Amino acid sequence: MSIREMKVQICQLVEHTDNELALEQILQQVRELISDQPEGDILDDLTPEQLAGLELSRQEGREGKYTTLADFKREVGQWLKSA
Repeated sequence: MSIREMKVQICQLVEHTDNELALEQILQQVRELISDQPEGDILDDLTPEQLAGLELSRQEGREGKYTTLADFKREVGQWLKSA
């Protein structure tokens, strides 16, 4: 069933009921379902090269090949002093 067909069917079902409690529950559930939907996964927008670079960075992190923020700040401080 297409998205359009589902929307039409939902609208028809809602249109044909006068059950206020059911409509309130449907409204609340629809609001919750729609608000919980992610806007999209950032990974979907990355190129294959970017994905490969990200995976390499993750692997290096697992192997302990990284610089902590404290070490980075110390190094920058040393560079600025020597400049």
